[in-house]
Amino acid sequence: MLKPLQFVILFFVVSFYSNAQNLNKQQLINAWKISDKTQTVRAEETYLDLKNHKDLNSFKNVVQELKDFEIKNPGNRLFIRIKIYEFLGNLELGLPTTKDNELRTLIQKCYLFGDEQLLSEVYTLYAERGQIANEEKLFYNLKALEIQEEIGHQYFPNLYIRYYNISRIY
Repeated sequence: MLKPLQFVILFFVVSFYSNAQNLNKQQLINAWKISDKTQTVRAEETYLDLKNHKDLNSFKNVVQELKDFEIKNPGNRLFIRIKIYEFLGNLELGLPTTKDNELRTLIQKCYLFGDEQLLSEVYTLYAERGQIANEEKLFYNLKALEIQEEIGHQYFPNLYIRYYNISRIY
């Protein structure tokens, strides 16, 4: 009778620790390769995993692995997603974040890359986290919202935040 109970306890302990692990480099890369309309939903899942499983060492290791991979396999989408992931991770862990000029550079890269959906995500990040005037926050939130409404509400899990921030600025 005691052995089945031990097995159940062991099962719960193992499953708890396996859920505490952040997504690894390959899982992140696979999620970020997606370029269709579901890309934001998939990316948000990776950011949510980061938020729910804060671990400084794991985060630093994964970011370095991602950067090393991107150097060997350059790509605009992967570069931008890594920068967003790093920025959000730094926010979650209380580390210094990217400067506003780096976020503006990401906006330019997205624009030149031609992915409006990814551009709208960076607009959002800049509007919500940049140290910019309210007029700029309003402008970038409205631009992001315009793109996101055109693509479709169902592809942006946090669209309500755009509406909230726009109304707050007004």
